[in-house]
Amino acid sequence: MLPFFSIKTVLGQNPAPVKSIPGKLVFKLKPEYKTYAKGNTIQLSALNQALATIKAGSVQQKYPKATLPADKPGAVDLTLIYEVKLDKNASLVNAKKMLLKTGVLAYAETLNALEPLFQTNDPLSDSTATVKQYHLKNIKAYRGWDFEQGDTSIVIGILDTGIRYSHKDLKGNLKYNYADPIDGIDNDQDGYVDNFRGWDMADNDNNATADASGHGVGVTGVASAVTQNNKGVAGVGFKSKFLPIKIYPTTPTGTFAGYEAIVFAADHGCDVINLSWGGVYPPSLYEQDVINYAAINKNRVVIAAAGNNSAKLDFYPASYKNVLSVGTTDQQNIKALTFGHKVDVVAPGLGILTTSNNHDSAYVQGNGSSYACPMVAGTAALVKKKFPQFNALQIAEQIRTTADADIYSLPANAAFTGQLGHGLLDVAKALSTINAKSVRYTEINTNKKGVHHPGDTLYLTVEFKNYLAPLANLDVVVSSSSQYLTVFQGNFPAGAMATLSSKTTTIPFSFVLAANTPVNEKIAIRFDYTDGTYTDSEYYEMFLNPDFVTIDINEVDVTVTSRGNIGYNDMNPEQGNGVRYKLQNLLAEGGFMVGTSPTKVSDNVRNENFDPDGDFYSLNNVHFVNALPRADQMAEGMMQDSFPQRVTTVGVKVFYKGLAWENAPNDKFVIMEYQVINQSTDTLQNLYAGMYADWDIIDAARNVAAWDSVNKMGYAHHITKTTHFAGIKLITPGAPSFYAFDFATPPAGTIDISNGFTNAEKYQALAGGVARKTAGTLASGNDVSFVIGEKLPDLAPADTAIIALAILAGDSLADLQASAQAAQLQYYAKPNTGIKPGFVTPPIKVYPNPASDLLQLELPAHFSKTETHLELINTVGKSVAFKTLKPGSKSTLNVSGLATGLYVLKVRNNGMIQTQKIQIVR
Repeated sequence: MLPFFSIKTVLGQNPAPVKSIPGKLVFKLKPEYKTYAKGNTIQLSALNQALATIKAGSVQQKYPKATLPADKPGAVDLTLIYEVKLDKNASLVNAKKMLLKTGVLAYAETLNALEPLFQTNDPLSDSTATVKQYHLKNIKAYRGWDFEQGDTSIVIGILDTGIRYSHKDLKGNLKYNYADPIDGIDNDQDGYVDNFRGWDMADNDNNATADASGHGVGVTGVASAVTQNNKGVAGVGFKSKFLPIKIYPTTPTGTFAGYEAIVFAADHGCDVINLSWGGVYPPSLYEQDVINYAAINKNRVVIAAAGNNSAKLDFYPASYKNVLSVGTTDQQNIKALTFGHKVDVVAPGLGILTTSNNHDSAYVQGNGSSYACPMVAGTAALVKKKFPQFNALQIAEQIRTTADADIYSLPANAAFTGQLGHGLLDVAKALSTINAKSVRYTEINTNKKGVHHPGDTLYLTVEFKNYLAPLANLDVVVSSSSQYLTVFQGNFPAGAMATLSSKTTTIPFSFVLAANTPVNEKIAIRFDYTDGTYTDSEYYEMFLNPDFVTIDINEVDVTVTSRGNIGYNDMNPEQGNGVRYKLQNLLAEGGFMVGTSPTKVSDNVRNENFDPDGDFYSLNNVHFVNALPRADQMAEGMMQDSFPQRVTTVGVKVFYKGLAWENAPNDKFVIMEYQVINQSTDTLQNLYAGMYADWDIIDAARNVAAWDSVNKMGYAHHITKTTHFAGIKLITPGAPSFYAFDFATPPAGTIDISNGFTNAEKYQALAGGVARKTAGTLASGNDVSFVIGEKLPDLAPADTAIIALAILAGDSLADLQASAQAAQLQYYAKPNTGIKPGFVTPPIKVYPNPASDLLQLELPAHFSKTETHLELINTVGKSVAFKTLKPGSKSTLNVSGLATGLYVLKVRNNGMIQTQKIQIVR
């Protein structure tokens, strides 16, 4: 059991981090591999090899009896989900990565251990004589019971810390399973022996008796205490029954089982499922699948507490789709706890009198969204009885859309407009309103893959659904309070809509992003719905100006990030599009690396703990710039390592560019150019730079990697499905380095990165020359990766060196090699005439230096045979001038418009690059 906190501890503080359950993972097979799974046996060699590598103790189909109705759009197949048991000290991050690299899984995730949202006051406040259930008046429950008092056939699942079976104000509403009496036999053959009065999912037994906290007892009383029995308190659900499902362990072997309990409740007749627990953490695909199974497959109303922090937060499970999220108010109907655009409705949650676990006639005051949530759950049970034609999502919408929006007129709530849902729970209105209307968006698609930068136009194509009464003339208008977003097209006249019908915008909503939009700016777009007297609103939140871009003008898509990663930002598959060729992602992870010794390496690829190393931070986020005349599409940015704060980093600033061309023969590569600038006060010696690439081509476990010395290129492909080849070519003329890694069972004497990637291993791969030319075998393949790079010249303080690499893809090795040769030619613009790496060419002469107006340049004699490319770079690595010179030995460069300061002149000719510092004065 995770610790509980008093209200004084929690309010106004950041939520505690959510922990993962040790020794467990869940994964979901992609639907196309379903035929390979028979119960607990999965006949997929790549997956089984990965399971063996992570030393999986057991693999079990998590929900073998889950059903998949064919007539319900959005239904999920939970039979594809499996649970993996590992050693409790095993690295779950490493295990997840190994499983995902098989390519057969929709996801692999840890299991979150969430806490109940429990807060109580001094036990001396327990007194039914002096404390009353004020919340029943606030939510108009008394009037609501005039319209409907529910039915004993409707069941509320209380998924919590357990129940006090003998409490005099609860036992009358307990739902019994007479099909499975307590006799040691699974009479109803549901897989649970003697689940006569609920179930303990955490400890896997039939005793759901509450733990010492009694949290579940209090939650149950709010929703389903026996009403009109001359005892204690009244439950909002009146005649509705409850089923206790314990999700917190009281035995040493037990485990939090909240999401398993949702499936159990959905499968065992719980019409309403109450979740008075949760946390703040990234959303989980597995958990959303479980929610969808309950709400869509099984038609259950899922209701969750929005959290107990006085802050704007996305709290899960409340913030998942198809969940009714419940926020909290005080006795005066003022916002009390967590708020935000994903809250649907609010209810009282402070000083709530309810049943206690102290003894069979005990009551207690409790605080928190834990107690607001079951008020809504009780109401949902009543609405289901009153409107039997409604499905689960319609019941939720009936409650939400009839909530009292007048609470926004209270001065203390004015600052939270739109963040307390539709308003305060109104039981009477939810039960008496016959033709309530409710429109919600169900799907939003954005242009540019949702990645928008300053100056872009954002387009939203939106599908809307009418859940309740028919609409005669729906009009949708969008707006945003963000100063960085201007509405360009903001109206959709949807017209008439029948109940449960949907419509999609014919002309997308459009917005223009301001030129000064900050990085990763989170904004909210508001949808306002009107149809006659019906008005409603809804919000959609997204990030603008993310710190990555995808170069996608040709056949190879490459995501470039602001901190050195290629493919994905910080190894996060939600932030980036990878490296794609013909719709197939080829790369799991990649990134730039630079080092001077085994203890000084700067990068943001995986480290010894399989986490992003985080050595680089962004000085100028990657962004698209005017590509001409250098390329058809170009992105650039600037990063710096954390030196001297981190003694393990080198002390460099890196200005980088990604360049791509649209047409053949240059349409199958993206060139990455890195200008490494010494920011330290010492000369950098033994300096090496390059790129790490972890290839996952079609089936990661059956790849091979190899070195092509003629083209200075490392490449990878699948051993049998040879339709996709990928590689990286070193373009600049330094001495190359290459090291190919086998991830699974690496041969003795090779660098083993299956247990993490240390700085010493990174530098060994960068600085060892062409040391290991192959990985994987053509017979069986392997999970392969490689490092490719070169030695850079020693750099005095403020000096610059350049390394350029081409990321390539093709249909065959020959196709890849042709692109490698094209990339070499394109980067230098003319054929290489045989100048070899290390060839010393006479320096260029530049004068006057310092200069104020014109720079005079005298070029070496052999420069007169081909074009020369000049580029002037400022101290932050940005190009400020670019010029192409026709063959000749002399030229000028006008610098009169540049600011006073130090610049670097880069001269490229026929395969060689020279740099020289230039001082400009006024």
